[in-house]
Amino acid sequence: MKKIAILVLVTFLLSLLPTTVLAKPDPQKAGGNKWAQNPGVTEQQTVDQDDEQEVTFDDINDSWANGYIKKVAKKGLVEGYRGQYQPNKPVTNLELITMLVRALDKNGQLDLDEADVSKYDLKKIPLWGQEYVAAAVEFGIILPGELNTFNPNQGCKRGQVALYVARILGEDAENNDDPEEDIDFDSISEDVGDIIAVLEDLDDLGEDNAEIQDDIDALIENLIDFQERLKDADKADLADLIADFKDLANDLDDVIADAEDAEADEDILDELSDAAQQASAVKKALKVYQDIDSDDSFADDNQIPDEFKFSVKKVKRFRIMVGDDDGCFSPMRVVKRDEIATLLSRLTDLVFGEFEITSAKGILDKADEDGITIINGDEEEMTFNITEDTRVTYKKQAVDIEDLADYEGYEVVVVYDVDDDASTIKIVGSAAVDDDDDEDDEQGQD
Repeated sequence: MKKIAILVLVTFLLSLLPTTVLAKPDPQKAGGNKWAQNPGVTEQQTVDQDDEQEVTFDDINDSWANGYIKKVAKKGLVEGYRGQYQPNKPVTNLELITMLVRALDKNGQLDLDEADVSKYDLKKIPLWGQEYVAAAVEFGIILPGELNTFNPNQGCKRGQVALYVARILGEDAENNDDPEEDIDFDSISEDVGDIIAVLEDLDDLGEDNAEIQDDIDALIENLIDFQERLKDADKADLADLIADFKDLANDLDDVIADAEDAEADEDILDELSDAAQQASAVKKALKVYQDIDSDDSFADDNQIPDEFKFSVKKVKRFRIMVGDDDGCFSPMRVVKRDEIATLLSRLTDLVFGEFEITSAKGILDKADEDGITIINGDEEEMTFNITEDTRVTYKKQAVDIEDLADYEGYEVVVVYDVDDDASTIKIVGSAAVDDDDDEDDEQGQD
């Protein structure tokens, strides 16, 4: 799954224009690798980056990157100061390296605690940032010989960002001039095989859930058929493959919703969620391949320094950095915090495997076209986002998003991801409403 994560990283980097906030060092640790802004306080505050929370800033309401900033702040990847994010503030080389390393560490692709600061001459690097730079060197983002000229406080230029991103992408596509040859259907097939293996290893759901088991068996057969199609696939098949795999992912969502509704064993739900996470990675990797841009040129190609030319082409090819409205890349322009925020959001969403899928059951309390709120069995309020990919079903029939409010008071099952984006909302029904409907049906028959 690593290769797919890397390719998707490409797409994530598409947002390479997000915002990156300087990480505050953990006072309990020299390197300081955990921090996030606690909204509403007047001083910066350190929190566990795994303790996700809703974060807002006073100065991002009019920013084009508003949503991206909130998402990466919630994940603990950026922070603000005294309630502000400063989206237009330039990002330094050290800030960018810190954020990229944090994302890699969070994803498990490197272990920040194992960075050997003693191996490198890091005297000009602030103490809190030394382990990040050491980790970047060991991962290959910074080359050892570049430490002599690495200026931690200098604004990071777009060409330099492209170089770092290209190195994260790895060597697989580094010397390949044919975008179509970057498509590794064998790797995708392996990941589909992983999904099949998870579903095949599920414990028997028992007689009470025979219908769900039948759906799982049917899904396995369809996944095997899809895997077979990948053997002879080429770029021309991508649109059909994407559409068909989306249907398979939706079928898996339905299985998860049915299992949650049937109160299946938690271990079974966990296994199904693992399969859904892998399916999300495959779906997004296929989309990355489809978005490969065969035109990797910019209007200002002649202004791109030779040291950045290949990297700039690579990030354009994978639509990670697509340039300005005038078609220019502007390699010497310093990136801003709003741009890096976008990058981090795409990076974690599409490249670093932030696909966590889970489910919840409760009573639909409020609904509109942007989101829903449910009350779960513990009387807790849970809120989920409605996106263009959100599906709503009732008795196996599709329901329009704008009609969701009509089902307030009904019991629902929500399948959602790490960003609380709902992929599937299954309306189970309200006992009281269903009883009334049954009575009306009986009276109609008399």
